Amino acid sequence: MDVVIRTIHQKPIEYLKLSIYLWSLVDTFYYENIDYSSAFITIILTTDIFITEKPDIKLHHVMAIIFYIYVNTTCMIPEDKFLISRPIMVCEVSSIFLAINDIYEKEIKPHYVVANQLLFVSTFFYYRVYSFYINSIINSQYHETVNKYDSFHWDKIIWSTLYVFYALNLYWACLIGKKMYRKISRSLVKRE
Repeated sequence: MDVVIRTIHQKPIEYLKLSIYLWSLVDTFYYENIDYSSAFITIILTTDIFITEKPDIKLHHVMAIIFYIYVNTTCMIPEDKFLISRPIMVCEVSSIFLAINDIYEKEIKPHYVVANQLLFVSTFFYYRVYSFYINSIINSQYHETVNKYDSFHWDKIIWSTLYVFYALNLYWACLIGKKMYRKISRSLVKRE
């Protein structure tokens, strides 16, 4: 408990992100409601644009903000709003483990760090690569729903946003795979 209290004071932004990720997932999975979650995530993303220095993260945040503006300003029925938003929202499952890693990496035992990293990698590949592809990129119902709300060429903007999201997720998946390969290679070399 002392570790938690100490790190809250040292890393308040990370705790705020973690809290919003957890709350938004409960909201999305349990209540099937994304209105409040998308608003809070948009606030976090907007704030983080000015904090982060990585261009790929900034691009991700800008795309997410555009997406959430579209979802929250287009007059669509709640079922369609949920269908369009859910693939994006569930990607944040992996963000929970990334936030935990950012907060506790140097504070907890190594085997907990490894377990957390395995959870991050598995949820990243499942939700951000596989599930996102199945539930948005190739899902015909998803396509029909997005195309139904065609005002001001928003459908083209949303398709561009989704493909940029997916390309970023694939890019990050390659980086994760490269990092995993290096760790495994080093551990095999050390054993010899």
